[in-house]
Amino acid sequence: MLALDVMLLIISAALCLEMYLNRHTNHILFVVIACAIGFISSVTVSRFVSDQRNA
Repeated sequence: MLALDVMLLIISAALCLEMYLNRHTNHILFVVIACAIGFISSVTVSRFVSDQRNA
């Protein structure tokens, strides 16, 4: 799961840089969705790990 978060971060950063350099916002929806997926997966993994420690 950590590798997915890192890949989404790298892709999002590259798309943001490309949008800045070319002065457009064509990929903004993908960046927002990638950030949401990264956040949700991180929260899910942290809850799963904390549940395993309490059991």
